Amino acid sequence: MGAGLYAEMGSHLMIENSIIAFNTTMQGLVTVDTSTAALACCDIYGNEGGDWVGSIAGQYGVDGNISLDPIFCDPLFQNFTLQSDSPCLAFSPPNTSCDLLGAWPQGCLAAATVEWGDDVPAQGRLSSCSPNPFQFATQITYIIPETSPDARVQLRIIDLQGRVIQTLVDGNRSPGVYQAAWDGTNQIGASIADGIYFYQMKWNGKTETRRLALVK
Repeated sequence: MGAGLYAEMGSHLMIENSIIAFNTTMQGLVTVDTSTAALACCDIYGNEGGDWVGSIAGQYGVDGNISLDPIFCDPLFQNFTLQSDSPCLAFSPPNTSCDLLGAWPQGCLAAATVEWGDDVPAQGRLSSCSPNPFQFATQITYIIPETSPDARVQLRIIDLQGRVIQTLVDGNRSPGVYQAAWDGTNQIGASIADGIYFYQMKWNGKTETRRLALVK
């Protein structure tokens, strides 16, 4: 019937330690007729028709039920393991009394910005962008090592055919940790179609490329 879960004909559901997220039709869970659903330690989030609404509205915030982004590793490629900062990991805030929510445990590192303070790493690198996937804007972190003073850096967005969509950085950079934002537009400021793109850094004859996803 379009919902994440749909119960009818007098069904009585007991749902524990589950994630119902990002359903694109109706709400996360629908009960009709005399059907009921009792939930505990569940995350219902990002469903188009609503999350803790209808017959389950009163269960939000009790028995460990939350509505937070589960922070999957790479849902566009069917990787539903959890990042290290997911609220659905076992005994993680705000659910310190709940075991793992969902079917899969941690499977990747969080896409967080890198913090080194004044200690610049000896090796340059193109780090993860956050958020990824993103809808409005994402921050790309890159590092120029202390061994490369005033390195010429190019940071560009390219599509699957290798065409340059946007140039974010083109100039010299002294050693340090930097961030560049991309808002999903091309060189003339026009919004581009959602899909898979790449961000690529070139410096001192080296090239590093990573994938990102724009969703609308």
